[in-house]
Amino acid sequence: MYSHVCLVEDSDIAVLIAEELFTSVNVAKKVTVFQDVESIWAFFKEMLPSDWPDILFIDINLPGISGLELLKNLQANNVLGDAYKPSIYVLSTSEFERDKKEVEKIDAVKGFIVKPLREEHLHKLLS
Repeated sequence: MYSHVCLVEDSDIAVLIAEELFTSVNVAKKVTVFQDVESIWAFFKEMLPSDWPDILFIDINLPGISGLELLKNLQANNVLGDAYKPSIYVLSTSEFERDKKEVEKIDAVKGFIVKPLREEHLHKLLS
């Protein structure tokens, strides 16, 4: 079980499904949801690193700034590095090779999950 899971997802339905799964599979003690990049970026700036999540699920297709741009900014601003190494999983409704190749360029990303997020994904991550 993780201490803190963060979901960056703009779809209310996807958020409901993920929260239900996080609860039923007992993924984390705390779950934080952000619906846009600006909100999570503010969170990283305001919170102490000790309060940052252990695992991030980030939708690649968000309104405004994309999840991919968020990851690039986190890496470029040294948020992701030796001191902070969360498990990051990118969520997408598409299986476009272009998206996968862009995601693979970011070292901190552990995997690419085609939505919807399912119970077997979480069991695999926790094993």
